[in-house]
Amino acid sequence: MSRFVRLFGFASMLSLGCSGSGLNGSGADLADNGQMPVVDMATPPADFSLPRRDPTDHPALPQLSDFGGPTIHAMEVWTIVWPGDEATGAQAERFHQWMMTSDYWTQSLGEYGVGPGKSMGLVVMPTAAPKTIDDQEFTPLIAKLISGGTLPHPNSNTVFAFIVPTTTQSTLYGQTGCASYGGYHSETNDNTNVPYEVNLQ
Repeated sequence: MSRFVRLFGFASMLSLGCSGSGLNGSGADLADNGQMPVVDMATPPADFSLPRRDPTDHPALPQLSDFGGPTIHAMEVWTIVWPGDEATGAQAERFHQWMMTSDYWTQSLGEYGVGPGKSMGLVVMPTAAPKTIDDQEFTPLIAKLISGGTLPHPNSNTVFAFIVPTTTQSTLYGQTGCASYGGYHSETNDNTNVPYEVNLQ
């Protein structure tokens, strides 16, 4: 990409002219004999790319401080989609299956009291996707889905992972999804404190 930028900049100087560049009034930088100067294109431009490194050689993971709050020890994730997104939901559910038992998960979070979890399956919503959904709607939505039997009664390890359709606009505290954020996690605010994720496509 750096080569493209440099070549584009060179072409722009030739066509538009720059102050102090020696370009004449016609917009062409001509040599004394009226011919275009020879540019040595065999010399490669400077290499501004990052140095190559082992992909496992990364900075130390950030450390979290435990202030005594609740910990989800063995996460049980339910993947939830609206009709039409079943294939996407199946992919996400397979990812959850892998992630919850991966070395990445257990080794990164074990020191915080978090162990292996599991994916509990894919749930398809019983209604069509809304045009918009604000974060304040998730608490009553989750309560309705539990009381109606679409979602199971949660336990201390339950997490509901919603995948919002591309046709639905997500909002959060006046901010717009896919512009201000790509997703978030929260919990219900009706004293049940059920954790949930909102994943945008």
